[in-house]
Amino acid sequence: MAKYDDEGRLPTSGAIELRMGVYLPEIDSGVNGSPYKTTFGNESMFLTELQFDSQFYNGFGTAGVGLTVGLMDITGESVNADGTTSVDKTELNLLPMRLSLVYRFDVLAVDLDLPIVPVFKAGLDYYIWWITSGQGDIATFNNGGSTDNAIGGTLGWHASMGIYILLDWFDEVSADTLLFDFGIANTYLFADFTIYQVDDFGSSESFNFSDQNVMFGIAFEY
Repeated sequence: MAKYDDEGRLPTSGAIELRMGVYLPEIDSGVNGSPYKTTFGNESMFLTELQFDSQFYNGFGTAGVGLTVGLMDITGESVNADGTTSVDKTELNLLPMRLSLVYRFDVLAVDLDLPIVPVFKAGLDYYIWWITSGQGDIATFNNGGSTDNAIGGTLGWHASMGIYILLDWFDEVSADTLLFDFGIANTYLFADFTIYQVDDFGSSESFNFSDQNVMFGIAFEY
């Protein structure tokens, strides 16, 4: 490809990814009753994420550090103290943030001219969460006799493996245009499978926002 140097590689410094998928947190796992199912049914949440990578190694593949910020929410019916549902609405909001080590095995694309790049990620997660009432205010709950706001944060970790399809391989002319006009070295469509374990490392006093899902999206290396 025109973008690569004599060794078949154009060193890159980072990447941007737009990621989308569905997410069903395991809030009902390990607790009495089924608070999530009672309030929201079996509905999954739609998760949108934006990831920024800074690469520190270009050689046998690339390695970097990624920061991901996402957003998801779901609306359901409030639950009264006696366990019955209310006509009032409530909304669960999640703002997941992830810090990842990212490795892209691009040797197949560079050396063998195959448009397939396996990508591996692992790192730490922190989910900011809040629950709002039908009026849009932060909800409150009884916590051992005191009233607390339904807002907080939960720590965890994640690990994923993805398959990235190098679109440059299909249209080299457009790829060269993106490189020379916008500095985009590689463009990918991808799907990855991720395990999320977000429960304050097993704390019984925390919400369990863990899940396993498949995310799809588009990525740009520069």
